[in-house]
Amino acid sequence: MNLKFNYKNQQAFTLVEVMVAMVVFSVGLLGLAGLQSLGMQNNQTAYFRTVAIQQAYNMTDRMRNNITAVNNGAYSALNTAIPALGTNCVTSTCTPAELANFDHFEWNTNNAAQLPQGRGSVTADGNQFVICVMWNELKIPDPVAEPDCLAVPSTYNPTTEYKFYTLRVEL
Repeated sequence: MNLKFNYKNQQAFTLVEVMVAMVVFSVGLLGLAGLQSLGMQNNQTAYFRTVAIQQAYNMTDRMRNNITAVNNGAYSALNTAIPALGTNCVTSTCTPAELANFDHFEWNTNNAAQLPQGRGSVTADGNQFVICVMWNELKIPDPVAEPDCLAVPSTYNPTTEYKFYTLRVEL
């Protein structure tokens, strides 16, 4: 067996193989970069939802701590605005109504600090309370509307409105 190779023809074929391998490798790296980006985005979404859940339970604990004000209706209609700080209940003694205002102030201040455009509301619904934490996950400059936490979920449009977490509790 005497085989002879023509190396001149083999060189061009090797260059084409290298170019194809580079294209395949590049497409694979682009796919990995896209996968990494999607993973980071999903991780951020999970983080925001975790913070929202913690904030909702935080308000529940505040309400349980101040049951007198709950029974007097001080927590029945807390809106998404951050109220003016009246008495600082950390440094001085407060009445149940003052503590409810302080809770509202501190809770919505924390919502705004921990979530993008974060805010929360508490609404009485019969003998239950609906605690709603909302945030602007998509970083839309001006979302169309804040979600109505008592509305049917099918009315919510996630591409133009806030994301929200709703907790319904009975104290």
